[in-house]
Amino acid sequence: MFDCKEDCTKFGELFDFLVDVAGNVAFLMKICQFFPEYTIFIQLWTIILYTGSWSHLHASTVIGENVKSHNKSSNNYIAAIHYSEPLNSFQVSGNEFFIMLLYILHFTEGFLVPSFNVGIVRILLFVSLPAMVVRLVGNIAQIVGASYRLANWDAKQRGWIE
Repeated sequence: MFDCKEDCTKFGELFDFLVDVAGNVAFLMKICQFFPEYTIFIQLWTIILYTGSWSHLHASTVIGENVKSHNKSSNNYIAAIHYSEPLNSFQVSGNEFFIMLLYILHFTEGFLVPSFNVGIVRILLFVSLPAMVVRLVGNIAQIVGASYRLANWDAKQRGWIE
């Protein structure tokens, strides 16, 4: 079985990230058209979501760390928790599910759940909301952690600190 931790090139890691981001951003741009009253929130969500992942990827690449190390050396406890299993799988899957449900919601509410008198798509969207929030908090931690790691590395390179 393919294991990206050992088998991916730097180009492969970057390209995989780029393809994932491009697909999700395309969906989120369409969702902004479907729900224009929430455009600013969707845009902020998109910026935080992908700036966090990109900042970690960029810092790891510049510093020369394994991109899949996921902040284990940064003393960023929130980022470390963010990448721990099964939380990582939960928040990544839940966030993708949330995006998909927003898209579907534009076309249908799904069947009506009698006891709640609400469509199943809206219920599932509400259920997946915590995963999306956990993902956002983790991405903010990534931005902070990657910024700290890169600034610290840069200061060491310049001889400003030991």
